[in-house]
Amino acid sequence: FFFSSRRRHTRSLCDWSSDVCSSDLDATADLLKQGQKATITGLKEGVYSQKLAEMGCVPGTEIVRLYESSGGKTIAFRIDTYLLGLRKEEASQIEVYHLELDPA
Repeated sequence: FFFSSRRRHTRSLCDWSSDVCSSDLDATADLLKQGQKATITGLKEGVYSQKLAEMGCVPGTEIVRLYESSGGKTIAFRIDTYLLGLRKEEASQIEVYHLELDPA
């Protein structure tokens, strides 16, 4: 189960054109700062890709980094409408773009 991030789709006034920016392809969920919001563009191919997809980490889904555990090994994310805790290794497999601070 693999989602490629080589194409980014935008939904502005029904515009589904593809555009790729090299900085977008390098961003992963583990690199988000607390309160940053992004959109999932894909999953890196690997042992976690199917598990992450089954947990709702699919392209087009909003993801927000909420906080990190006291030991620093687990990160809490809001994915769509629910809370998901992921190890940093798992979060590094989620490719994202459109980083911004979440006002909530």
